[in-house]
Amino acid sequence: MTGGEYAALAGWFEQYMSGFREGGVLLPALEIKRGHSLRTAENAALIAAGLGYGGEEELLARAAGLLHDAGRFTQFAQHGSFRDAGTLDHGLEGRRVLEEKMPDVLKNPEEKEALLCAVSWHNRRTEDIPRDLPSGRSALLKLVRDADKLDIFDIVLRSVEADGFRELPAMLPNIKLSRNLTPGVLAKVLNRESPASGELSTLADFLLSTASWFFDLNYLPSRRLAVERGVLRGFRRELPRGAELDRFFAEIEKVLPFLPGL
Repeated sequence: MTGGEYAALAGWFEQYMSGFREGGVLLPALEIKRGHSLRTAENAALIAAGLGYGGEEELLARAAGLLHDAGRFTQFAQHGSFRDAGTLDHGLEGRRVLEEKMPDVLKNPEEKEALLCAVSWHNRRTEDIPRDLPSGRSALLKLVRDADKLDIFDIVLRSVEADGFRELPAMLPNIKLSRNLTPGVLAKVLNRESPASGELSTLADFLLSTASWFFDLNYLPSRRLAVERGVLRGFRRELPRGAELDRFFAEIEKVLPFLPGL
């Protein structure tokens, strides 16, 4: 992707998001998604640089990070929720939005398809992603998934530290702001299974499920960024104490054998 192509996509996306403004401003939930999109783009570029990608590859990674949540805006506008269950799959919705509205500026059709693939599948469980994706598309998808998780880690921890994440029930109406863990969620996470969003009942469930994403980080630069940002320390601080959770964090540390500063 060239610099001109990236600039065109970034300009279009800003205009697209502005279409959801009411009285000149985005609703708080959508403003969060706007900021998340910008930071995910930056995370994607950092991971790409850490992997030694060239300039054009890095711009493609940045673009995929920027656009990955395009479907969130129509999802919230139509349903008032970011919960995919019961509304729509925001990854597939994002692909629809991009196919219908994104300017036709990408000269390389494989880059365009890789970008659309990353948007389509970024939000799926690992086991639900097709195993036969071409290597280039798979690599970009994994990078965007990592970049997305890195910013969600930061958003969640900042929100909990600020006010106990009071906005969470507005995004996921089934969540209660309790620090008690649901036994079934804890059992699933300890078994390296991913709870469905509908199984999460409390803030503690949400925090534990989010922390478990650490096992799904694909690239060493992603893990390094998470450690440097204090992600594990943050989740340890906010979750209840107990032997089972100590074991959970010990298992996470096993995937970080060469990273100091935990």
